[in-house]
Amino acid sequence: MNQINHKAVLDPDTARIHCQHKICVPNNNQFRCRMHNEFEIFLFLRGDVNYIVEQNIYPLEPGDILIFNSTELHYPTFRSDAEYERIVLHFNPALAHQLSTSRTQLLHRFLSRPQGEGNLIRLPPHEALRCQELALRIQQENQHNDEGDDILAVLHLAELLVLLNRGANTDDQLGRLSAYVHQTLSYISATLPRPMSLSDVASALSVDRFYLDKLFRKEMGTTIYNYVLLRRLNLARLLLAQGYSVGDACTGAGFNDYSNFIRTFKKYTGITPARFARSTLRCSGAPFVKADPSGFIQD
Repeated sequence: MNQINHKAVLDPDTARIHCQHKICVPNNNQFRCRMHNEFEIFLFLRGDVNYIVEQNIYPLEPGDILIFNSTELHYPTFRSDAEYERIVLHFNPALAHQLSTSRTQLLHRFLSRPQGEGNLIRLPPHEALRCQELALRIQQENQHNDEGDDILAVLHLAELLVLLNRGANTDDQLGRLSAYVHQTLSYISATLPRPMSLSDVASALSVDRFYLDKLFRKEMGTTIYNYVLLRRLNLARLLLAQGYSVGDACTGAGFNDYSNFIRTFKKYTGITPARFARSTLRCSGAPFVKADPSGFIQD
């Protein structure tokens, strides 16, 4: 008699896939960067959108697909108030890790690239449409509670990841940032854990601080202050994921006030730093990108 290998059974929490089809009239003030433990597949359907990923900007076209691992800072900005439609899918990387083989690593496109680069995938129209169909099927499976729906959702995700792995990289489609904004991003990356103000950045670049802040807000969709805050929070997440204590992650990411760090972290991630660390360490199926407390993010 054949015996069941219970170790092969997927954990229900690991196998859970979240997928939403969303339509709205955009407002730059309504969209705040959120940080999550899952990996993300973003399928753009229509709108007038630039997508910020770390230090890059992607002007999107209908059918474009963006992928994000759990460490990449990303958020949309809007060129107009045209209706914004997209499909957003989140999944636990441990699930894709379990479904991979020695021949096919389903997380290849998410992990084997520099941080904040290679996020945009443009597929032939019929393949892009197939990806949208698979994502919507996952959403439908999640809305039912019939036997086998969870298995079908996992199979749809596996097919979707295979299609994305086969897609061509399209980083030649990056938008262009002005010289001052590009220099600002480089300065922030090099200085991140240390104290910095708008005046410090402007002085380093020899430019008027009010002009610089206005230009940065126009191109990046947020203020320099808020962008630095997001980068600090993301660095704190990376440090916590590697086993640093909450206190060490706080100081290592450049926060001077422990209580404020706890409040701000929960505001943007939805959970406390301690809970985030526990949930991340339990999810060992796929590695986080390594973080250096000096502020540089490494593969």
